Amino acid sequence: MSRCFKAKNFPYSDILKASIGSSPSYVWRSIFNSLWVINKGSCWNIGDGNTIRIWEDNWIPQHNGFKPITTRRGISNVTKVKELLHQDGAGWNHQLIDTTFFPIDSHQIKQIHIINTSSEDSLMWMHENNGSYSVKSGYKAIQSWKTSSISNPSISSPDSHLWKKLWALHTIPRHKTILWRILNNSLPVKSELDKRGIHCIPLCPRCHTKVETLNHVFMSCPLITRTWFGSCLSLKIMEQPIHDVKDWIANIILTEKEDLIIQIASLTYNIWQARNQQVFEDLTIPEVDIIQRSERCINEFIQANSPSSSPDISPPYSDRHVLCPRPKRWIKPEAGWVKANSDANLQQPTKWGLGAIIRDEMGLVMVFAEWEMSGYQDA
Repeated sequence: MSRCFKAKNFPYSDILKASIGSSPSYVWRSIFNSLWVINKGSCWNIGDGNTIRIWEDNWIPQHNGFKPITTRRGISNVTKVKELLHQDGAGWNHQLIDTTFFPIDSHQIKQIHIINTSSEDSLMWMHENNGSYSVKSGYKAIQSWKTSSISNPSISSPDSHLWKKLWALHTIPRHKTILWRILNNSLPVKSELDKRGIHCIPLCPRCHTKVETLNHVFMSCPLITRTWFGSCLSLKIMEQPIHDVKDWIANIILTEKEDLIIQIASLTYNIWQARNQQVFEDLTIPEVDIIQRSERCINEFIQANSPSSSPDISPPYSDRHVLCPRPKRWIKPEAGWVKANSDANLQQPTKWGLGAIIRDEMGLVMVFAEWEMSGYQDA
């Protein structure tokens, strides 16, 4: 029966590479519509590498999705895993792998143990310890995929307290929108573009070492960790108790006061803008410029919305020590001169934060520094 079925529906390939055909029977259509489960949840166990396609098949078990992150380059002639192995059966050809793949792929590929290159490749079901598919494990895998694709229930309802508090913020609308887009996973980071069929180099355009995900863009990229810490928030972003950026932002909106949310929204927006300038204009925006842009956005919004008759009234969200006070207009120095500015604030009852910055006649930053020192409020 199985031979007849193969001869009729996929005579020249295996079942996973079969097409539905022009006049499929009810049975074959039903089977074909279920093959995606096997394709998604399986990974090849490498033998001789003859049947495994490098760019189309699942064969890197350490990767989420089991496929290489590297996009196929036009000059690359390698198509089968067999070509990445030494012909004498001595294992991986490290030199070829290093020149074909990104470092993140190259490292993972070379970690795969090649036991017997004389045996055929075999497909493993990754949701069972013995590598064999069962209806029960297939059902569990589908349910886990559904669960992982559903957003956090606390942010799924448009009428939830989260959305009401977000849209009620007294700040620049585009700053609220960037938080909304993060919570809904609708920013075009490269990992998401690649998932949706838009082929691109998925590495972060700034650090070039990790795949660009939402978490990487706003939390774990080295440039971004320095930006959060160098801001008025002095935030060690990687030491936060919540490590998923969507959950972290949702928690901030639901539990913190408006002034802190506004500060985080402004910095988040300017981090994303700096990322876009890197991608589309090939401009590297320094951390200090991102911080200054963020502070300027808030100060300009405050000034634009303050009554003209009382320009010296402090903004309603300046009562937290983490926020920057509204500065007076900074004046450039005369030609041939530089200007140094410094400031200090009491971060804790016994600790002061100090900062200094030197800018040239064009207002461009030449050098800046910040440090902490022990002290008291009445010092």
